[in-house]
Amino acid sequence: MLLDAVCTPERLKLCSFEDLGGVADALRAETIRAVSATGGHLGAGLGVIELTVALHYVFDTPRDRLIWDVGHQAYPHKLMTGRRDRIHTLRTAGGLSGFTKRSESEFDPFGAAHAATSISAALGMAVARDLAGGNNRVIAVIGDGSLSAGMAYEALNNAGAARKRLIVIVNDNRMSIAPPVGAVSNYLDRLTGAAPPARETAVPGATIFEEMGFHYMGPIDGHALDELVPALTAARDLDIGPILIHVVTQKGKGYAPAEASADCYHSVGKFDVATGAQAKSSAKAPSYTKVFAEALCREARKDERIVAITAAMPGGTGLDIFGAAFPDRTFDVGIAEQHAVTFAAGMAAEGYKPFCAIYSTFLQRAYDQVVHDVALQSLPVRFAIDRAGFVGADGPTHAGSFDIAYLACLPGFVVMAAADEAELARMVVTAASIDDRPSAFRYPRGEGVGAAIPLSPRPLEIGKGRIVRSGHDVALVSLGARLAECLKAADQLATLGVSATVADARFAKPLDADLILQLADEHDALITVEEGSVGGFGSHVAQLLQEHGRLDGQLRTRSMVLPDIFMEHDDQTKMYAKAKLDAAGIVAKALEALKARAPAPRRASGRFPFAARASGAEAPLRIILAQPRGFCAGVVRAIEIVERSLERYDAPVYVRHEIVHNRRVVDGLRAKGAKFVENLSEVPDGAVAIFSAHGVPKRVEEEAAGRQLTVHNATCPLVTKVHNQARRYVMQGRTVILIGHAGHPEVEGTLGQVSAPITLVQTEADVATLQIPDDEPVGYITQTTLSVDDTRAIIAALEKRFSDITGPDTRDICYATQNRQWAVRELCKQVDVVLVVGASNSSNSNRLCEIAVQVGVPAYLVADSGEIRPEWINGARSVGLTAGASAPEELVTEVIRRLADLRPVQISTLNGPEEMVEFKLPVELAEPALAANADAKASS
Repeated sequence: MLLDAVCTPERLKLCSFEDLGGVADALRAETIRAVSATGGHLGAGLGVIELTVALHYVFDTPRDRLIWDVGHQAYPHKLMTGRRDRIHTLRTAGGLSGFTKRSESEFDPFGAAHAATSISAALGMAVARDLAGGNNRVIAVIGDGSLSAGMAYEALNNAGAARKRLIVIVNDNRMSIAPPVGAVSNYLDRLTGAAPPARETAVPGATIFEEMGFHYMGPIDGHALDELVPALTAARDLDIGPILIHVVTQKGKGYAPAEASADCYHSVGKFDVATGAQAKSSAKAPSYTKVFAEALCREARKDERIVAITAAMPGGTGLDIFGAAFPDRTFDVGIAEQHAVTFAAGMAAEGYKPFCAIYSTFLQRAYDQVVHDVALQSLPVRFAIDRAGFVGADGPTHAGSFDIAYLACLPGFVVMAAADEAELARMVVTAASIDDRPSAFRYPRGEGVGAAIPLSPRPLEIGKGRIVRSGHDVALVSLGARLAECLKAADQLATLGVSATVADARFAKPLDADLILQLADEHDALITVEEGSVGGFGSHVAQLLQEHGRLDGQLRTRSMVLPDIFMEHDDQTKMYAKAKLDAAGIVAKALEALKARAPAPRRASGRFPFAARASGAEAPLRIILAQPRGFCAGVVRAIEIVERSLERYDAPVYVRHEIVHNRRVVDGLRAKGAKFVENLSEVPDGAVAIFSAHGVPKRVEEEAAGRQLTVHNATCPLVTKVHNQARRYVMQGRTVILIGHAGHPEVEGTLGQVSAPITLVQTEADVATLQIPDDEPVGYITQTTLSVDDTRAIIAALEKRFSDITGPDTRDICYATQNRQWAVRELCKQVDVVLVVGASNSSNSNRLCEIAVQVGVPAYLVADSGEIRPEWINGARSVGLTAGASAPEELVTEVIRRLADLRPVQISTLNGPEEMVEFKLPVELAEPALAANADAKASS
């Protein structure tokens, strides 16, 4: 291939001028091929193919310094400077950067990724050259979009006055990321003849660049090598001070799909070269950017004072969505973040509600304006900070690492971080309601976690966090989108016998001091987790704890932040894993902190930090954990339905009957806002109602429909299957018999699910007293919390009495009931005592106790660790521990902890089946997109 022979500027210079067109064609094809395989910034590079060839042909790089502004257009430059063999690693782990980078090549004399830095850097190099007595050239290539940035004019002003030998090339493609805006863009158009002159110039024939002291050359066709090479050669050889060459190019040049695209393929994923079709994975949830934009649109419809400001990033920030809805209230100020912030401050001073949407990394460019023009005057500018945390392939230049640290230190600022999409929607509303001070809310790049977004979000209470999960050993206090990883970590810690509280701080400033101090008082260790640098949220929490004396005692604190390095580009998930800010890293940090908390050594650590904690010479108590135990899929589904409903509606949600039979679960949901009622008469008309996992009679469903309640049915799918089986029996002309316990909510619901009578049988003796003819067709169903073994004798009696009888397939029996009872029987073969964690009104929990007693092993049902009596384990060598299907794992952990306080313990787990069953959520709560469709259908 031609590029093999000209892979460096030195080899390129061996070509004749006539060969350069072929080199350019090959370079364009190779750029397209390379980016199609990796994704990246394509359009800008295609626009400077000929310019790149001409620059390296004319100038003596790297001795002559060639500086590319931003670096989006530098891929062809990389291909021409000895990096073609590594171009397939572009923007991948350990591979080439998507921007120029000093450590990558001597041909990259200055790193770039932010706009308008090139002229300043080039002037600095030119001055340094002259001080050192050198004679090399310095060339800066800057796009017309970057000329909207004030720093470019600061550099032009300085360079024009300094009269240093410097070449500035303006790559005028009439685009930045979006079409350029402002008077500068219009001026360049007039220079090229793309627009008529606005008026006569003060000095006929002079350009603004000439007035600033530059020798102006152009406009020149940037795709015509016969114009470029002579112009660059002339500029190289002239010794007349600073020179500005105005080169006109076309972004996306030479690739039809890019030329036809609105953004000229500025940034693309992997794509098919033949068609230009990009490979895009289907989104599981909306992006945070889209959630922000749609939430802001909702608020703007209610308040005409809301305006939105972007610095040349309408698509990246989501303000293209806002602009389509409110074009007169959307302001794209160009690549001018400093101006954007003070412009917003001016609007705020006049009573408007500006939302300034800027990437975290670009807001750094306007820090003085944030401090002096906004914070110092307490003006209510709202900063929507996109791309918080790691950003993946764009690497350290675009990472949102520092905004928490540089904003939370400012007096009066409100600083929020969204844990998920629902929280982001609430923070938009919260920011809109803050009228007396500046505020900011940050959110990451990419998709959300699938949280249901409230239809009418309510403002958050300023400076108040929330507890998402309750525990006792360690508190994981998350700020922002690491909350999901904290919850995963809590699940993993629970399997290790560690009970974790997970809190969502919501606010880095003001801190929720009451919550943090409470967590410090109630836990052995407190760990803060954030997607930001040192000096941020964790530092503020440490300051609070220090001031209140919480660091004077036994509390162990840790702060998990982004590493104190500029982390190289990689997949986002892998970057967080390297930073140890994933679930595994959080678990490791929690175990390390807890291990350090006790001054006395323990005889056994194992999987549980508190193993063998009790003193004395008493032999360790063996604790064997049942497998499986605790929550079943139906309970998980029911709880999640309540939690998602609370998030989605952000209003009172009414639950008929206890959602499951467990006080800890019910109290936790009540604390989050759920209201539990026994009758629908307690639910206001039009409200949201949830039916418990046990199911309800048909009349309750009909009453809810008649009162236009929004109903989400949390009935366990296995219970629903029983209801359906009963209906089939009635349709077959059979008399239905239900085996179950009178008064149990599931039984009450099943009895009311069919129009025909259902006869309840509780014992084997009841069969003989049934007032049903022996030859009548009969079908039986069973309460799901009864196992095959529980019902075997009753079923045998029914089959003996009735000649035409049928029952459910054994596969329809509740798997969770069967598995937990099997596990108790296996435990009883190995232990002296069985403890069952569960509620006294839980049928399946009571049955687990009964089974142990039946086989001769003492068994005790405990609602929590406080009910354990020391005499139960006196003389016992081993204890079996299980939990009913409604009992959360945190209660099991508390019981282990209590036993460890009484005796040294050794812990193991029964070798039992691993349950992989999952039940789907109702479609209107399953995914945001599906929920939106369901809402649309409901309103139509």
